[in-house]
Amino acid sequence: MWTLVAAHKAQRHRFRILTLIPDTGLITATTALTDLCELGPANAREIAALAGRAPMNRDSGTRRGVRAIRGGRPHMRNALCMGALSQIRKEGQAGAFYRRLVRDGMKPKVRSPR
Repeated sequence: MWTLVAAHKAQRHRFRILTLIPDTGLITATTALTDLCELGPANAREIAALAGRAPMNRDSGTRRGVRAIRGGRPHMRNALCMGALSQIRKEGQAGAFYRRLVRDGMKPKVRSPR
């Protein structure tokens, strides 16, 4: 994958931008560039849905189901999941934030309400 990214100037620039994000590793950045060609023009919600990280409704009529992440592109979803698991096990900001959310009653894998 890296040879595909390194071959194009625009992709190398996007790669540098992605790796500037704290705790974003080489594998996650490379996977994002190769699996999400919509990364530039799409907004954050669209990218979350394409990557399989957006909570989806499971409603029918008056029944309201539990929101859960599903769908999306499997390679990107797996890369993001592995990166997140790595970060929540560390003693950094991401791990502390995750532990605080779970302690306060939020279910894992669900985005906070706004």
